[in-house]
Amino acid sequence: MSSLQPPALVLAATAVIAWVLAAYAWSGYRHAGRNSFAVTMLATGWWAASTAAEWLSPAPQAKLAWSVWSYLGIATAPSAWIAFVDAYTGGNLLVTRRRRLALWVVPAAMVVLAFTNRWHGLIWYRVTTASELPGAPLVYHHGGAFWAFVGYSYSALLYTSVRLTAKAMTSPMLYRWQIALMLVGVALPWIASVLYLVGPNPLPGLDLTPLGFTATGLAMAIGVLRFRVLDLAPVAHDVVFAQLSDAVVVLDRRERIADLNAAAQQLLGTSAVCTGLPLLIAAARHPELARRLEAGLPPSGELRLGEAFYDLKVVDLTTRRGRLSGHLLVFRDLTDRHAAEESLLALERQRQATQRLEAMVGLAAGVAHDYNNILTAIMGNTELAIDLLPAESEGRPLLDSVMESARRAAQLTHQMLVYSGHGRTVTADVALAALVTRSLQPLGANLPEGVRVELRLPSDLPPVPADPGQLGFLVEALLLNAIEAVEPSGGEVVVAARVRRYERPRPARLPELVDLPAGDYLELEISDTGRG
Repeated sequence: MSSLQPPALVLAATAVIAWVLAAYAWSGYRHAGRNSFAVTMLATGWWAASTAAEWLSPAPQAKLAWSVWSYLGIATAPSAWIAFVDAYTGGNLLVTRRRRLALWVVPAAMVVLAFTNRWHGLIWYRVTTASELPGAPLVYHHGGAFWAFVGYSYSALLYTSVRLTAKAMTSPMLYRWQIALMLVGVALPWIASVLYLVGPNPLPGLDLTPLGFTATGLAMAIGVLRFRVLDLAPVAHDVVFAQLSDAVVVLDRRERIADLNAAAQQLLGTSAVCTGLPLLIAAARHPELARRLEAGLPPSGELRLGEAFYDLKVVDLTTRRGRLSGHLLVFRDLTDRHAAEESLLALERQRQATQRLEAMVGLAAGVAHDYNNILTAIMGNTELAIDLLPAESEGRPLLDSVMESARRAAQLTHQMLVYSGHGRTVTADVALAALVTRSLQPLGANLPEGVRVELRLPSDLPPVPADPGQLGFLVEALLLNAIEAVEPSGGEVVVAARVRRYERPRPARLPELVDLPAGDYLELEISDTGRG
């Protein structure tokens, strides 16, 4: 086996690992960092594969050609890695389209310079062989553009290492393991690159950087399969904390505000400048909360602040040794839930009231039905007794009065059945003058002293289509109201009726809710000289 084959096989294995990781990244759920991670792995794989091809090629011209093509991966990997780390750590370096395009200016320039190097020599100005043996590796004497790109690549590695380290210091343990694996994967190619450029190299002409990416591929494989690097990306603490809808206040051991989110600032009516103040002072806007804080932190439970309701949870924060380090207060707004509960309670009360009313209506209908049966018997027997008495009998007027009262009671019973939904309205042509006269009969004998009732009812009034019982009760109610208005000092009640024609639009003196079509109407007016 040639001495060139083992490094080439290792490089080929590196390419396979990198391309498998790229395929995995593109086949799963896409979050912001998956595309850039896949591009990084594709570039790394191509870099390793083209370097392996260069080592295995026997002719120097073929080796040089593969070296040129390797810059597609060499130039792409640093920028793609910057994009991945920025997305993974929740950064804002590439928030604009202009910045994202600028990130690829250096890679594009390096690829163009590599393919045109024969005319300017900015990547390498001289190429020699490491030995006189056939297929010996090439040794490149690099130019200024190459060293500028090395500076760019090392700056990219430094930037991403700092970002990952900072994120690891503020992330839970799971994310720390993820980031540690990525830092290991970044550090090894960095070291290998330094050895290739300025340090002792066991194989002259061999770029050790792709070999370092073998460890990078293995570390990322462990991260992907064991710690789910591509599935569980850490989210910036400030984004989560700031966007919580619940008001969150962090207190130190002395109950001074260490931190609070935007919802808590709105709740307390303050801003982030209150950090360091005791919670009792910051809560002065809410007397109820301030009063409860005077006796110490309140226990978890429901809390009312003005018109708002909150579910307060108080959590003690402790160190790893169990020592108290502060408190976490979470206020969850329950105002909408309380309003919904009150609405449901009001609807339930209304339903119960409706049920009680329906029960009373049903009971009234049953009573009215039974009462109507009794009245039917009374009216039938009274009418029979009247027919048996001679016309000149003194008992006939008394029986006529009983009969009239029974008819009125039957009409009242009928109205009760109509209102309860167990009866129906009967419409007939009603003589208004006769109806007013009948309505006055039970009131005439009991008129208070000094009260006079004057009827101004023409004899030629046309009949009115209406329910006799309902119209009669309406007239009686109006008469009784007018009589009560003029007593006890006495006065006059006038009942007048006339035919009046109304044209459109309706007269201003009519109620706004009455929309009468044009035509002739019978107008009944009951007026009195009393007050009100």
